[in-house]
Parts: sequence; C-alpha cells; structure tokens
Amino acid sequence: MIRLLTAQASVAIENAYLYEQVQEHSRTLEDKVAERTARLEQLNQELQGIADCDGLTGVANRRKGDAYLAEVWTRLRREERPLSVIMLDVDHFKAYNDNYGHQAGDDCLVLLAETIRAQLLRPADLVARYGGEEFILILPDTDREGVVEVGEKIRLAIEALAITHAHSSVDPVVTVSAGTATIVPESRAGVESLLREADIALYRAKRMGRNQVHSAPLASMG
Repeated sequence: MIRLLTAQASVAIENAYLYEQVQEHSRTLEDKVAERTARLEQLNQELQGIADCDGLTGVANRRKGDAYLAEVWTRLRREERPLSVIMLDVDHFKAYNDNYGHQAGDDCLVLLAETIRAQLLRPADLVARYGGEEFILILPDTDREGVVEVGEKIRLAIEALAITHAHSSVDPVVTVSAGTATIVPESRAGVESLLREADIALYRAKRMGRNQVHSAPLASMG
C-alpha cells in the first residue's frame, strides 16, 4: 500500500513537472510570437515610412502629400477650419543644374528641403517634394495671413543660405518663388481648387520677378 502511494506520488510529481515544462514552453512560444509580431509591425512601419519618403531629400513624396492633403481636407471640412498650402519652386534651377552639375543640384535640393522643414514648427504641417525642384507645404488650421508669413519666412531662410547661383537672373544666390492659397473646405469645392489657386499665385510670383511670395485671393475659390 505504501509502495502504491509512493508510486502515485512520484507520478503526480512527474506530471506536475511535465505540466510546468509545458506551461514554460508555452510562455516562451508566446513571448517569441509577441516579439516577432512587434518586430514585423516595426518593419511594416519602416517600410511605410520609406514608401512615403522622397528618396533624395528625405521629406514626404508626392503620393504622401496628396494623401495627407485629402485627409486634412476631410477633417477641416467637418470642423469648418481653414486649410492653406504653399507651392514653392526654385528659381532658375535648370540653369543651376546645367552649370554646376546634377550632383550639386541634388545637394542643393537636400539643403533646401532641410531648411524648409526647419521652418515648420507644428507637427501637423507637412512638406512634400512635388516633383523636380517644386515643393508643396500643407498647413492645416492656418489662415491667409499665417500662410503668407510662413512662405516669407521660408523664402528669407533659403536666401540666407547664400548658395552661389551666378547664372540666375534674379540674384547671385539660390532663391525661391512661392504661391499660397487658403480655403475653408466645403462640399462644393475640392482639393483641386486649392492647388490650382496656389499654382496661379506661384506663376504670378515668377512673372513679377521671382524670389517673392504671392497669395491667392480667398474669394476666388469655392
């Protein structure tokens, strides 16, 4: 009888030990799965960041800019708050590339992008490379006076870099022209109207001599 109880106790102890091992193995597997899941999520975020990033300048690319503009348009339409954009173009950049080389042109764009981004102090503001030497800045909750102030601050900051551009008819340093537009999003207007007005303002800045900021009249949009 004693031997039977001893044997049963031994089996019970062994079973308890095996159960603890199974539990420990299960916890280890769960930890590994959780760790790998977290790593996959991190990699996905990194890949998304790469997909949204301009490969040269490090700012957002056009795809990200368009998506973000649509996102804030929807939000600000609900809130009936203003949305502003800046279309910014490097003056006589083709002449810069032709005379200093494409590597110097790339270096110039990188420095300009860094300078533009440094002027945006709010997390909601976004700068995207829109193509070539053109950038777009998306400024939620910014009125007409505010966006002109930001555009002028950026223009002066870039001029202050004093990047030599002996082949510019505007100034012996690299300069930019900018067009701004502001709208309170509504159902009968679209994002295209805002971009069109900013582009028209940019064209006006170029036509009037470049190295300046022009603003689209709010009343012309809707």
